[in-house]
Amino acid sequence: MEATFVAKGLPVELTRLPFVESSFNVLAESKVGASGIWQIMPVTGRQFLIVNNKIDERNSPLKATLAAAEILKGNFRALKAWPLAVTAYNHGPTGIRRALKMARVDNLTALINKYYGGNFQFASANFYTSFLAVLHAEKYHNEIFTGDLLDDHKPLSHTVVALDKKLRFRDLAKKLMLPRDVLLSLNLDLRDAAKIN
Repeated sequence: MEATFVAKGLPVELTRLPFVESSFNVLAESKVGASGIWQIMPVTGRQFLIVNNKIDERNSPLKATLAAAEILKGNFRALKAWPLAVTAYNHGPTGIRRALKMARVDNLTALINKYYGGNFQFASANFYTSFLAVLHAEKYHNEIFTGDLLDDHKPLSHTVVALDKKLRFRDLAKKLMLPRDVLLSLNLDLRDAAKIN
């Protein structure tokens, strides 16, 4: 994730947003339809990913990270400030621009202090603060957390394989000599595709 954001010219700290969105839970789904560690909504996801009744790339941490980078880059381009761009990740850039215009302000602090309209409520108003809290907790984790909570976990060793032709999920599992459930656990974006073939 960090390498992706560095390659896109984005602050690496933004890769901590999934902690706010989903606690890095790869199975996270919201009641309003957001999915994956980045909690990308279906309409937004379709701009950057395959999101249909068989494949949902929002559930691939690798693919969703590329999409999230593009979303955040677009938010910053539109809003010109990271506090607003990060808040727009939760509230949408159009909603943030509308709120700024209605409140006649140009920054997040003033917006929070002056705007009470629409659905810019607790979650949106506190999203950037939650992000800053995550960064603080990460920086001072040794002082904040103790015991087994700090056990180092090594990253999952993996190899990214790109197929040059379409393959049924069961045939792919057979070729890779992997049980279907193991292959599926590494490719959550294929959850529904795996059910039908």
